[in-house]
Amino acid sequence: MTTIKQPHTDTESAQLSFSQGYKRYALFLLVMVSIFNAIDKTVFSALLEPIKVEFMLSDLQLGIVSGLAFSLFYATLGLPFARWADLGNRRTLLTLTVGFWSFMTVLTGLAQNYWQMFLARVGVGIGEGGGHPAALSMLSDLYSTKSGGLAISLFLIGGTIGSVVGLAGGSFIAGEWGWRYALVLMGAPGILLALLIRLTMKEPRKVCRFPNFSEVLGKGFMSASRTLFSKNSFFYCIIGFTVFAVFGQGSGQWTMSYLIRHFELDLAQAGGSLGFVMGVSGVLGMLFGGLISNFIGKVNVKWYIYFPILVIILLIPITVAIYISSSLSLVYWMLGVSGTLVGLMTPPIFALVFGISGVTNKALGIAILGMLATLVGGGLGPMIIGGISDVLSNYYGDDALRLALLTSVLFLPLSILFFYLASRTLEQEFEN
Repeated sequence: MTTIKQPHTDTESAQLSFSQGYKRYALFLLVMVSIFNAIDKTVFSALLEPIKVEFMLSDLQLGIVSGLAFSLFYATLGLPFARWADLGNRRTLLTLTVGFWSFMTVLTGLAQNYWQMFLARVGVGIGEGGGHPAALSMLSDLYSTKSGGLAISLFLIGGTIGSVVGLAGGSFIAGEWGWRYALVLMGAPGILLALLIRLTMKEPRKVCRFPNFSEVLGKGFMSASRTLFSKNSFFYCIIGFTVFAVFGQGSGQWTMSYLIRHFELDLAQAGGSLGFVMGVSGVLGMLFGGLISNFIGKVNVKWYIYFPILVIILLIPITVAIYISSSLSLVYWMLGVSGTLVGLMTPPIFALVFGISGVTNKALGIAILGMLATLVGGGLGPMIIGGISDVLSNYYGDDALRLALLTSVLFLPLSILFFYLASRTLEQEFEN
């Protein structure tokens, strides 16, 4: 009989103990990773209009370079990076990926044509594909699943802060000095963060080794993936979140352009206002979402699913109100409510995936979540809306983008269905 070697031994999976002071410092650095990840991802969406004018692009081309070029490689390379995070040295992985995506953001600002920009965005996606799995895996070693909801929410709040900086800061810099300066100035500080990680962070895992090919992409990888997808709660949760991401990332990528076209705002006005609204609402939502996640973990794990379902039900009429209203102030209020609700549901979803995945597959589980949400949601979402806008522009002119954004609501009921299916076996498959 052939014995299959497990990817982890007890010694390899053992963790070092750290002081509370170091844990807080490590959490700070991981939050900074989340901030810079979101800055370099979001700043590009703030610059779509001037990029469109300079390179004379269609909305579909913008959707491809802002969505698919980034998301395809972010998603697919996130899986081998996640296996590295589950088995190897995550400090090294974070150093390489943070430095690489930051450098490629700088190169995006130096692009002289559409295809150079496309390739640079591919590079950003490759680098960012390794950031989230490694950072979240390290975070989960420092804080347990059922008591670490607040730590997860702080990490996700970092992403919200980064989105605000990307939108508002990128818009301001682009308005003053041009979109190229915005990308260069937003990307360069991440290189310094990569050096800080290398010099000051510690790998929590006692035994570190470089994973072999089988573990990263071969039999070990396939075995771990089969283990995860054999759980119905994991499968349906991933699909439900992916469908939700088509709505969230598709509409999110185009909202600033919608404000500029529909309400005739300039770049600085739209970026500053949207960044403030989404920043405040996102921080509040994720902060309270972390507290809710901690409470859920102590009461009934099924509410890791039921709570997001309630949130999505509320999002349907709110989203419709955003895109049919002629009042700019009402749109901002509804965007704030929407951002708060999305923030509330995010920490429970992440805690849920950690709990279902178990100790040895947690980075892979979160990477699969990110891969499908990014590849389908971030890749196809902006492209679908951009394509619908192009088709409708022949009949509705500048109103085409608003109508295209309204179609994104159709994905929400489908997301609810898959989350409900996940809830049916959650209690049996959730690992303490």
